Amino acid sequence: MLHPSIAYLREVYEYDPQQHLFTIKVSSDHYEDLFNRLDPTPFRRRDISPDFKAFLEDCSDEIPTRYPVRLKLVLTAERQDPLLEREICDGLHNYFAYILNVNGSKIRQKRLRALKYLLFSLSSIVSAIILRGVLPASLPAGVLLEGLTIAGWVFLWETISVNFIQMDDLQHDQRKYRRLIRAEISFAYS
Repeated sequence: MLHPSIAYLREVYEYDPQQHLFTIKVSSDHYEDLFNRLDPTPFRRRDISPDFKAFLEDCSDEIPTRYPVRLKLVLTAERQDPLLEREICDGLHNYFAYILNVNGSKIRQKRLRALKYLLFSLSSIVSAIILRGVLPASLPAGVLLEGLTIAGWVFLWETISVNFIQMDDLQHDQRKYRRLIRAEISFAYS
């Protein structure tokens, strides 16, 4: 028996049981509607339109990443133009590759920050342990030791937060954009 959400997805999206993939169908009037109208560069280098991006991301978030997707672009007011189709495919691929690269940089920055937090945490906790046996029992020494211990635990929590909680969304986005880069793109005209 199918999981209820998969059964629902098969009703909403075209599903190919042989390839186990879902088709995200996008209807638009013109080729240009898929891309940002304020960007004057050719399609292969142009940003995609914010509405198109939001739609693709919403659909891609809805479909589990274990399923590949196909993009079917239905253009209602255009004639088939193989050259423009190729440019649009290249443009979508380039756009998602760029986003993938940007997210990869964010992941590396967060991992570096998490490593710094971990090192600071460990040095604070170890310093508190060492100083506990060296410093005399006094109010200033107690405040210093408690401050080091608390700072150590706070930075250890930040390490865990960055590495496991914040990274989860970025890693999901990476899987989503990798899948969109690999997606077969087809065109239909009506």
